[in-house]
Amino acid sequence: MSYAMSGLGQSAGPDLTAWRRDLGLANEAQIPVTALRSIRSVESGANPAAIRFEPHLYWRMRKGLPTGATGAQIRAAMTPADMAAVPYTPGNTSWRSANGLEPCRIDRSASCAGSETNRAAFERAFRLAPEEAVKATSWGSYQVLGSHLLGLYSSPSAAVRAFDAEPMVVGERLLAAWMRANPRAQAAARAMDWAELAHRYNGCSDCSTYVTRLREAYGRWGPEWESVRSAVEAAGALAVATVTRNPMTSAALGVVVLGAGAAFAWWAYTKRKSVKRNRRSSRRTRPNTRGRGASVHARLTKELAKAESPPKRHGRPGIHYAWFNAANLDRAIEEKRRFAQQWRRAALALGPNVEERTAHNKNAVAFRVFSVDGVDRLAVAPTKGSNYSYRMVKLDGQSFDQYFKR
Repeated sequence: MSYAMSGLGQSAGPDLTAWRRDLGLANEAQIPVTALRSIRSVESGANPAAIRFEPHLYWRMRKGLPTGATGAQIRAAMTPADMAAVPYTPGNTSWRSANGLEPCRIDRSASCAGSETNRAAFERAFRLAPEEAVKATSWGSYQVLGSHLLGLYSSPSAAVRAFDAEPMVVGERLLAAWMRANPRAQAAARAMDWAELAHRYNGCSDCSTYVTRLREAYGRWGPEWESVRSAVEAAGALAVATVTRNPMTSAALGVVVLGAGAAFAWWAYTKRKSVKRNRRSSRRTRPNTRGRGASVHARLTKELAKAESPPKRHGRPGIHYAWFNAANLDRAIEEKRRFAQQWRRAALALGPNVEERTAHNKNAVAFRVFSVDGVDRLAVAPTKGSNYSYRMVKLDGQSFDQYFKR
């Protein structure tokens, strides 16, 4: 579909559907719908598939030249092989005069040779440097430069394929993206400041011709909008179609979805088995895995001495971590150290005949359980997890399973 076929361009008679579509895009771009139509008329004559390759922008990027490099400077940096691969003839009047060429209609670095700015020229440049070629090309009805197109897709090739498949949709998304990134142009469009809008949108130094064309286009679309405005606003604007950032075929998408589903099912299955295994192991009557009596008491004494030793400090001025700074890390270390001292003192207070085993609650959290003469007295979760904190429970004669009601 094109603008001409759908009544979105220069076709005779107001088309309410076309105006509703344009109103939706204008609302998203936050500019008046008449300004939107004026820009489209001047930039491409409402041709959704229009592109213009700018060899001066391409060679500036390829040669690492500054943004303001003139045509003469760009040509001086180019080799004969460069000229043969992607030709460029500056439009600067002084350069053309010095090289025996007729002046262009506009005195600027951009080429005015159609053979250097058409689709074939773009294809030549794309084969050599895809990203620079896309960036140096104006795309679609509103002729937005390709840096915004690359922002919508994962690669230059994907961007070009998407544009060729749906030029109208992609062109509209490009205009909305460009306007959101250029609030001064938005303000100029809302104020109908054609000179400022021409300078911001076209980048021209002498914008008199462009301004005249914008005013002429507005002279047509302004009265037509007033004649259909009430009907269009009553019917409502149409939503702007969206584009896919990383387009893929239906088959590829199906494979990805099925693979993700299978991976999730396997994770859930293994997780369920792991939780059941932990619960079963904690319910078994088994010997104390960590020992009993004097050996437990001696080990706890050694662990307490280590916990009471000065910790290693991490706080250094100017050092920050991804989710917390060094001071927060030191506080976390100190919290863990204090808890380690607290529960080991409580376990040692149970006496020299203390026994120890490992058990899990119903959420599969591991506890160190201390008992005396077969009676559970203390349970400790010595590490902090993603959904639970350090925990010490005095069981007071209840068994571990009774306390956690398993």
